[in-house]
Amino acid sequence: MNLAKNILFVFTAFLIFLPSGLSLSHIFSDHAHAVCTEYAEYHYHKKQLDCDLQKFKKDPALKIDLPRYEPFAEISFHRFVFDYYHYLNDFEALSFSLRGPPILA
Repeated sequence: MNLAKNILFVFTAFLIFLPSGLSLSHIFSDHAHAVCTEYAEYHYHKKQLDCDLQKFKKDPALKIDLPRYEPFAEISFHRFVFDYYHYLNDFEALSFSLRGPPILA
């Protein structure tokens, strides 16, 4: 089982790196693609049979754009207003000493 897992791993790695290897061999083989600049007349081009590079998709299958967060320091200016009412009034009315009918208490 371990040998089969290793063989599968090597085969998968080979398949993943195959397009990159072909692209590198294409770069170093002095193979040039001719760019057509004749837009005015209709014409045909010779088919390039020796180049297999167009068969591979080079765009990434998954593109992740991570959002950029910049540090933001919020400076708040709160002016403290001293309130004598809350300072002197620590009294909290209890539920059984409230005035009124018990249904509203």
